[in-house]
Amino acid sequence: MKKLSFFHTLVLVSFLFQVFTSRSISQWQTYQTPVQSRFSDVCVVNQNIIWASGGTVVRTTNAGQTWIVAGTGLPSVQFYHITATDENNAWITGGTNSERLFRTTNSGLNWTEQFYSQPKWINGIHFFNASTGIFLRDPYTPPSNDTVGFFITRNGGLNWYRSPNTPRASLMLIDHCMSVFDTSLVCFLDENKLYRLIGGLDNPWQSVTVDSMSPYSTSACFINSNTGYLADGAGSTFRLLQSTNSGQNWSIISRDSSMSVYRLQCFGNSPLFFVSGPSDIKVSTNSGINWQYRVEYSNSDSISLGGMDGFDTTSVWIAGNKGRLFKYNPAYIGISQLSTLVPESFKLYQNYPNPFNPSTKIKFDLPNAGKLSFRVYDILGKKIHELSEYKTSGVYEIDFDASGYSSGVYYYSIEFDEFTQTRKMVVIK
Repeated sequence: MKKLSFFHTLVLVSFLFQVFTSRSISQWQTYQTPVQSRFSDVCVVNQNIIWASGGTVVRTTNAGQTWIVAGTGLPSVQFYHITATDENNAWITGGTNSERLFRTTNSGLNWTEQFYSQPKWINGIHFFNASTGIFLRDPYTPPSNDTVGFFITRNGGLNWYRSPNTPRASLMLIDHCMSVFDTSLVCFLDENKLYRLIGGLDNPWQSVTVDSMSPYSTSACFINSNTGYLADGAGSTFRLLQSTNSGQNWSIISRDSSMSVYRLQCFGNSPLFFVSGPSDIKVSTNSGINWQYRVEYSNSDSISLGGMDGFDTTSVWIAGNKGRLFKYNPAYIGISQLSTLVPESFKLYQNYPNPFNPSTKIKFDLPNAGKLSFRVYDILGKKIHELSEYKTSGVYEIDFDASGYSSGVYYYSIEFDEFTQTRKMVVIK
């Protein structure tokens, strides 16, 4: 029986995607897919191609503007992990205990089962290209009788072989505990130990004790072959540790008693870090020294968070439930909710102030849930800004910044259900 999985832990608690600070609101976008199932994982191939798995599989090739259901022929089970190399090739794990592995080579039109590991839990999966891939599997119980299963394929998953050098470890504490930088650096966490594979997938594993006093290491990421970071939840305090020698030694660089953490996301040559826990997400802009932009949740809308992945700092995604995915975008002009009271009808208000320089507020009422599109046009009718989001009923406001636009007359409109309303605003500089 599995001790604790990232996904299973999170689904015990439901959370509303309510944002604590106005800056957080402006940097997280909500995307509604055609399904209503809970997503447990997301794979970001690049800024445009994103896959997500849960009750089924969906994908987008245009950065989330449209989503395609890509789970044709799959069994009716929960799918826990997903990895993809492009818009055609993807692999997922699913089943009662994430014991089955499937692959598609045609964008999800067909899936083929490639591996069945009953009764063991596939803890993480990653493909480097369409041929070479790996997955990590929990050991048998009791742990003393088996090693962790680290499997490798060189032909797209048609054949898998178990690494003869896989280390002996206890039952892994948490799901998604494998971290991959490239084929020369792979690691996974088991309580207070980090197991690392250096120099090639078939090389022997090395064991490193991160902190003998803490059995709660949960997630790691590397920004280059030497520098890595590790999230640790010792007691009730989140700690971030750093290594500058490929994971051989670790030192604490920050603490935060206000949050727990399951996933850590970082990027090469960037100081922008993310951590997600059962009740919040935090962002650091200085490589984990300080954490801010806190996002919190309540029980009103039953949003439970799943896996997180990113291609770069402007394309970080996290899986939610009810068919929703959330994207972090620092350049995004967001929509904040002013009230949850249900208006009688749809209404777009005149922006205030007007004229303005450089920002103005645009208020609107939504009588029911649905997808809205907000657009801004110049005096010649050329569309210069657009965003689309799914929103529940309530009163909302957009803080529109025209710093990048010249003085003149502009038109803004909102399209919602069968309604479209347009108003004029003036920028004076």
